[in-house]
Amino acid sequence: MKATLLSYNLPEDHLRHLRFLCLRMGIVLRPVPPEEWGLPLSVLAGLTEDEGERPVPEGTIPGTMLVMCGFSGSMVNSLLSAMRQARLPAVALKAILTPSNAAWSSTFLHAQLLEEHQALQQGRTPAHEQQ
Repeated sequence: MKATLLSYNLPEDHLRHLRFLCLRMGIVLRPVPPEEWGLPLSVLAGLTEDEGERPVPEGTIPGTMLVMCGFSGSMVNSLLSAMRQARLPAVALKAILTPSNAAWSSTFLHAQLLEEHQALQQGRTPAHEQQ
């Protein structure tokens, strides 16, 4: 699988700089439009076939979000480092595509990441770590 970065709601200037970084690193940058937020992440990443069905997304993604698909650990670190060096605005909600979240929609992943981010900001243990 070719490393793919799914992006959500990035401003055009941010997207342009990120596209350049991804090109240099051999990463495919794929902005995900709102009409695709209901699709499974595996479809968006190109791992499974798009059956043509367009489920209505449950909820919205009001801020920015990134999902790294097919990244090695070093590639994650390299991309994040390159983003910092380029002084791109921080994206608080980031995830790595895993077998556990591949069937999730973008809006469901966003809700999970937002809950975890808020828990960490408040000094609480995220729900998934309490189990």
